[in-house]
Amino acid sequence: MTDNVVPFARPSRKQLPPGERALHRRAQQARPGARALAAEQAAEHRARYDAAVSAQEEERLLRDGRPVPARITIALDAGGHEGPDVDTACGAVEPAVDLWECGIEVPTGEQMRLLSKLTGFPIPWFYKPLPAGPLGPGLWICWGGRRGCESPAPDVVDDQGVLHYGGEPRVPPQNVQSGLW
Repeated sequence: MTDNVVPFARPSRKQLPPGERALHRRAQQARPGARALAAEQAAEHRARYDAAVSAQEEERLLRDGRPVPARITIALDAGGHEGPDVDTACGAVEPAVDLWECGIEVPTGEQMRLLSKLTGFPIPWFYKPLPAGPLGPGLWICWGGRRGCESPAPDVVDDQGVLHYGGEPRVPPQNVQSGLW
């Protein structure tokens, strides 16, 4: 019964370079130079499209979104930025950045652009939610000799997205003009 079975063999396809595999079937059948040009044009088109999508997403976030205060704190801490110079660099008046970090005020879109430029973090990063609770696993610090080991309290993000160092509430700025404090 197996005598009348004809083995199926796929026609062999020549391997294309990685950039040319996504091309249309007709472009894949073209001469190598034309394939390379088509692949280059397609890559440029994809790059422009991705840049446009990213720009639209940034504009939407700056217009409608609310940055996560803990991410502002993390970005400033990572770069060692502090003091009134940060407010000036972000186009704000002292203590505006402190109020952003406490979740009391929300920066404008232009202020977020300046903050992103200052810290080097992309704008969408500031809008990604952080789960409430401790940041990262517990940490143990051990010393040699009789002193032993201890575990400091972890940094905690609260329900409003504000970062509390060692689980302690943030101290509001002393010269706040609003009636919230």
